[in-house]
Amino acid sequence: SGVLTLADRSIRSIMTPRSEMSWVNLDDEADEILRQLQESPHSRMPVGRGQLDNLVGIARTKDLISQLVLQARIEDAVTDGNGPIRKPILLPDTAGVLKAMDTLKRAHGQLVLVTDEFGIVQGLLTPVDILEAIAGEFPDEDEQLAIQPKGEGEWEVDGAADLHQLEQVLETEGLVSNDDEYTSLAGFLLARFESLPEPGQQIEIDGLRYRILAVEERRIAKVAIQRIVPEAADTSEQAA
Repeated sequence: SGVLTLADRSIRSIMTPRSEMSWVNLDDEADEILRQLQESPHSRMPVGRGQLDNLVGIARTKDLISQLVLQARIEDAVTDGNGPIRKPILLPDTAGVLKAMDTLKRAHGQLVLVTDEFGIVQGLLTPVDILEAIAGEFPDEDEQLAIQPKGEGEWEVDGAADLHQLEQVLETEGLVSNDDEYTSLAGFLLARFESLPEPGQQIEIDGLRYRILAVEERRIAKVAIQRIVPEAADTSEQAA
C-alpha cells in the first residue's frame, strides 16, 4: 500500500516538519552548541544564524564537534565543499515524491531542505523519510513512535502523525483527501473541530472516536483514538 500511494503523495506528507527539526544556531554559545551536538542522534544538521530561515548551510555533526573542540568556534562561511558547512540542497514543497527521490539520489548522503514559495524552510527530507513512507516508522533514539497501540482497538497518536500511515494502521479510509492541504492527524482534526480544541474534547468520525489528550503551542499534540464497537442488540430482540 505504501509503495502504490507513494507517487501520489506530497513532500509535506513524508518530510520531517519544521517543528520537529534539530538545527544549530551559530548565535548560541560554543559550549551550548557542543552539548547539543554531542547529544544529537543526527549525523547531519542545518546550520543557521539567529533563526532557521537565516540559513548558512548543512554540516556533519562530527565535523562541527571537531571544529569546536579544536578552535572553540564554528566558521560560518559556506565553502566549496572542503569546509565544515556546505551549501544546502533546497527543494520546493510543490515537488512530488518521485522528484524528491531523484534529488536525494544526487545528494550523496546530504539531507534536503524543503521550502515554500517564499523561501521559508518547511521541513527536511532524507532517504529514511522515503523508507518510512513505504514501510512505517524508524524512530531515532530521541523519538517515540507516532502511533502507539494501547489495547484492542485503541491507539495514542501524535498530532503530527502522517494520515497515509494512520489509514494503514487503523485499516480505514477517508482520512486522506487530495483536495485537502493538511497531511497530519492534527490538520485533519482541526478541519473537523473548526477551531483549536481543548484537552478532553472528542469527536466521532466513521466509526472512530478521537479524543484530544494534549494541546501544546497552539497545536494538537496527542490524540487518543478508539474504534467504536456497535452495541450488541438486546437479547430479547434477538430471541424474538
